[in-house]
Amino acid sequence: MSITAYVDFSILDTLASSPPEKSKHIPHWQSMRAIWRKFIDNDIRLVTSGMDLEMDIILWLNSRGCCITDTMRAMEAIDEFERWDKIEKDNIRKWKRIFVFYEQIDFLPNTADKLKNDTEKRLASLIRDEVLDFRKYEPAFLPSEEDFNILNDCSTSLHLWYTDTSWKDLKRTDYQLNWEILLSALSRYGRKAVFEGDEGERNRNLFGLWNRIVGLSKKSSGKLPLEKSHIDFVLATVLKKYQSKQADRDTQHILNCIRHGIDVFMTTDDRLIEAFNEKKHIYLQYPEYAAIKLNLVSPSGLEIKLSYA
Repeated sequence: MSITAYVDFSILDTLASSPPEKSKHIPHWQSMRAIWRKFIDNDIRLVTSGMDLEMDIILWLNSRGCCITDTMRAMEAIDEFERWDKIEKDNIRKWKRIFVFYEQIDFLPNTADKLKNDTEKRLASLIRDEVLDFRKYEPAFLPSEEDFNILNDCSTSLHLWYTDTSWKDLKRTDYQLNWEILLSALSRYGRKAVFEGDEGERNRNLFGLWNRIVGLSKKSSGKLPLEKSHIDFVLATVLKKYQSKQADRDTQHILNCIRHGIDVFMTTDDRLIEAFNEKKHIYLQYPEYAAIKLNLVSPSGLEIKLSYA
């Protein structure tokens, strides 16, 4: 019987990427291509949660400034972002390849977003807070007070930039205009107007949030200027939805495996693999979780496992 392996976003990222420059990533990249060939030949089953992986992709693209609402119109949304001409063509091609791979993976039946009972809630807490406690110390983009003030100032000034006609256009994201609005605010706060490279990471993330804020503002208010209470509502809604913690995302994928009785979770996140496999005894010591057989593996590890199958 063939092995069933659950996959997360890192697997799509690896499949869609060109050969890595850093030697430590080459084994995963090579192994993933071998595993994908086995998947195409029906020698292994690759599964995931369509909803959770879709959200991972949306969050990942949002951190790069590109807004998609769902995978149904993802290519159209990426084409719209490409026309802004701020992103290298190779990156755009990679983003599109991610969706090509996404659509080929088998989706598990949807489960409820909320934890079902106290037993599952306790398990989720153990995994997130104790098994994956290393995530607490990882650097992550979280909007600072200054970031919040910048987004608030941008929202307050929307009526100075948008015409009535452009404001009522709910289908199109005007990346150029939104970028100009954000640039104006960045300069007032003495921030560099950098978008590319490592130096531009914070601005790209901020730009992704700003595009979401404009989009929700247009849909929820037909006229400008926006009232302060409405600006507060939009900012709170966007920041809550598009600033998920990685520990929560990892925990959700792990719970999906457990709910569906899947024993293999494949990821290229070596630190996640190490932390989970070394510390899963924390929940296995409880009788109600003792039957869980889940292991996290890398593509390299799974390829070795398949060679013995």
